[in-house]
Amino acid sequence: MEQDWKNIPFLFFYWVLFLKSRKSKTKINLMETIKSGSIDALYERIETFGKTTLELSKLKTVAITSKIMTTLVARMGLMLMVSMFLLVSSVGLSLYLGDLLGKLYYGFFVVGAFYFLISIIFYFFLHKWVEKPVSNLLISQILD
Repeated sequence: MEQDWKNIPFLFFYWVLFLKSRKSKTKINLMETIKSGSIDALYERIETFGKTTLELSKLKTVAITSKIMTTLVARMGLMLMVSMFLLVSSVGLSLYLGDLLGKLYYGFFVVGAFYFLISIIFYFFLHKWVEKPVSNLLISQILD
């Protein structure tokens, strides 16, 4: 009788293991293990389940991390291309406006003032335009 009370925590853990395995369509014959009294088989199954769960968690983490990093690298490449386009276009526009205004540095002042206004607007709407979409992107990548 004393032996039965000692096995209750193991039986409870095994029951939880059994319920979890049923969700993944794996059949574990609980009653055979309990009737045979083979605690070694129980330990072996618990150990196998733990190792499998750990390995699955590692693989999921690697998959999510690679998905996020791939997305970020692709977007950084796109941002680099857009930045280069803006830089070259800004210099060209500055030279053109400077030619129209009579002195080249006037064109650079006008383009600089335009970028200053854009950066002030960007500062006030930073959360709405940048932080929220980036956090939503990361969350959607993690949950998918």
